[in-house]
Amino acid sequence: MVQCYSGGFANLLFDGVDSSKGPGARPVCGFFATVHDRIAAGCTPEINEENYDEYSSHFWAAIRGKTRTEKSVPSVDYDGDGRVSFEEAHAYTLLTSLSLDIPIKTTDTFLRAHSKTKGEDHPDLLAVEHPYFQLLAKASPVELAVLDGLSARLGLHGVDRVKQARDAAKKLEEERKEVQGERDAGKRQFDEARKKIRNALKNRWPDLENTSSPGALELFTCRSGEFVKAVEEHAAFTDMMEGRKKRTENESKRLEVDKKWAHHQRFLRAVETLVLALNLPKVADEAVQRQYAELLAREQASLGEKPAVAEQPPAGESPSSEEPVANS
Repeated sequence: MVQCYSGGFANLLFDGVDSSKGPGARPVCGFFATVHDRIAAGCTPEINEENYDEYSSHFWAAIRGKTRTEKSVPSVDYDGDGRVSFEEAHAYTLLTSLSLDIPIKTTDTFLRAHSKTKGEDHPDLLAVEHPYFQLLAKASPVELAVLDGLSARLGLHGVDRVKQARDAAKKLEEERKEVQGERDAGKRQFDEARKKIRNALKNRWPDLENTSSPGALELFTCRSGEFVKAVEEHAAFTDMMEGRKKRTENESKRLEVDKKWAHHQRFLRAVETLVLALNLPKVADEAVQRQYAELLAREQASLGEKPAVAEQPPAGESPSSEEPVANS
């Protein structure tokens, strides 16, 4: 799913769409452009067909080996098994997309519902701050590709990469708020000037109260030159244009800052997901661990392929006669 807020649909995994009720039994998996509380790339101005950068473009390019414009992409067979899985296509998207998306998959949501990181209540668990290279040694080939690739893109080095990413994200958040404030100021300037011009035009031409009236339509068509001249000669016109320029420029700045912030979040979430997966056997019962293994197998399948781990029927039910399929 590539829509804004689409990550929330990962909760369809759980009975009643409620993770607190325990694991569900749906034989599906999902891949989502972004987390539940953020818009996705498709809702930004960057929608040029040639370089349109959104989740599905990268995901399907990884699977078919070509972009939508028929350009070849490098192999994304990170684990070297001769095929491209859904999980690898998702990883490729994390590494190549330059958009503001923070892509997630169903195991990310599952682990955040059923696993934990080190804290006061669980001092024996691994923490996100655990020595980085010790975590890396426990990562799968796909996880390793994501962490190494994002580290290189973000310029993260050494053992304290999590701290580096957090510090950078905090600075970017502050910068984003500052730019947002400048954008809002430009919008206010634009709106106030536009209101002055609008009121002056309505006082001069009362027919503008109803833009579908004959008088208004005449102004917009055969008298458009007179109408435009009245707008451009108003004392607030310069303020309106300056406000629009400030709003547009700062919106572009805000988008660029938001992208950088999102890419640091991708790295931080990848580390947290790895830690949660390593801690799951210490905090979850066998049923939850089995369901995680089945979910992971579905994510690691590819088109037209049955997951490697057999599905377990819910308690009290017999196995279905239909073969389970991997769903993206």
